[in-house]
Amino acid sequence: MRIAFLAAEGAPYSRTGGLGEVTGALSAALHDPSATTLPTSVALCLPLHRETWKAAALAGQRVAKVGLRSEAWLGRQRFEFTIYKVMGEARPVYLFDNPALFDRDGIYNDADYRSWLDNAERFAAFTKAAVAALPELMGGPVNVLHAHDWQCALAPAFLRMRRGDPRFDQTRTVLTVHNLAHQGNFDRRMMDTLGLPWEWFHIDGLEFHDRLSFLKGGLTMSDVVTTVSPSYAAEICTAAEGFGMEGLLRALGGRLIGLLNGIDGAAWDPATDPALAAPYDRDDLAGKATCRAALLAELGLDPADDLTPIVGFVGRFAWQKGVDLITGLGDELVQAGCRVVLLGSGEPQLERQVRALASRWPGKVSATVGFHLDLSHRIEAGCDLFLMPSRFEPCGLNQMYSMAYGTVPVVHAAGGLRDTVIDATPAAIAAGTATGFCFEHVDIEGLRWAAGRAVHMFRNDRKTFAKLQRAGMARDWTWGAAAKPYRALYAKLCGLG
Repeated sequence: MRIAFLAAEGAPYSRTGGLGEVTGALSAALHDPSATTLPTSVALCLPLHRETWKAAALAGQRVAKVGLRSEAWLGRQRFEFTIYKVMGEARPVYLFDNPALFDRDGIYNDADYRSWLDNAERFAAFTKAAVAALPELMGGPVNVLHAHDWQCALAPAFLRMRRGDPRFDQTRTVLTVHNLAHQGNFDRRMMDTLGLPWEWFHIDGLEFHDRLSFLKGGLTMSDVVTTVSPSYAAEICTAAEGFGMEGLLRALGGRLIGLLNGIDGAAWDPATDPALAAPYDRDDLAGKATCRAALLAELGLDPADDLTPIVGFVGRFAWQKGVDLITGLGDELVQAGCRVVLLGSGEPQLERQVRALASRWPGKVSATVGFHLDLSHRIEAGCDLFLMPSRFEPCGLNQMYSMAYGTVPVVHAAGGLRDTVIDATPAAIAAGTATGFCFEHVDIEGLRWAAGRAVHMFRNDRKTFAKLQRAGMARDWTWGAAAKPYRALYAKLCGLG
């Protein structure tokens, strides 16, 4: 099978969060052209962002032109792309270069967190140009075109515009919704700008409240729609989490499937992680104490004894992530004797709240605004507890990273957090399956209750706390396991299983 991934970002060459992590790792896990049963060739197609050059160099990879160009006509505008390939990658990674569109400091936003005004044209042009180039890049017709999130959700639409081209007659389409809150909705006049047929602008097509919706186009035109966890697939079919598209999502029926994400087991392994002060594993956690002390020293925090929990957060500073709940509870956590470590960036108001918390508690709270990959690894290793009070969470990766690193997650039971973290109830503890602390009501009281349980166990029942750590580390969160349902889905779509 020939599988093409289209995404706005893909680790390690570009990323802002889970989307980039997933597209990079999943495409690599699926690529197995020499398999004895169902050999699969996967190509990852990405825009060539400004940050990609530096990221490739840091990864020790060379980027070279492939001698092929592609173009996209959007209405009366022509966009030409030079195509590069990352050399030395097991699975092909193709980078589509148009400096006017993608040579910018931010993938989606400027330095003030304002979306680029031409995002519709940028991602539509990339998607259309990538679709056109796929057969030549992959050496033949593509069996499955797998688009990710709203930025590439018009891929099935552009495929329909190529009807009659025998290279695409048998191509099936999959759209993965990583976060339904981001829909790519634009003024209806963008139909003309992008050269889309007006007969598609209706309630069962691209129209959403009299606007053009990239995501809705993908939902209505794809053969299959996946989300990144089973619980999230159910939640988005409700008015509370459907962001106005719940009726359409319910109507998809069996075409909507929830498949749980995984993590890169090679990159996220405390036994081999070069970013850590000391290695450790499930059978010997001694190195975690070294990582703990090193993290505090690196961030300029006061040393902590065995009864002082180190509480961490890594992610986008966004309302969705419940960062306001963390800052709201931050003073109490410090007063309860915790050290607090925060890393991320996002909404300016939340960045200010995070910085204010750190300024109130020098030596007790560290706030780093920005993205620092190695530091995120050290936070996962050096913390005892990890907070994820997300109001909604399609899947989440940091709770998996945390459990892999023996750091116990404290989470709101939503979406993928519900699917991955098993609450430390007496029954779960007795069964040896408990891996964290969950709360149902996403407010300060809920977070206070769950964090209080976690701190109490850390201080007063270290034997049980260690059981939670080891239970989380024993779970296989890697893409080796998580990729199997995708392979089965592709085979079914292609009539091979």
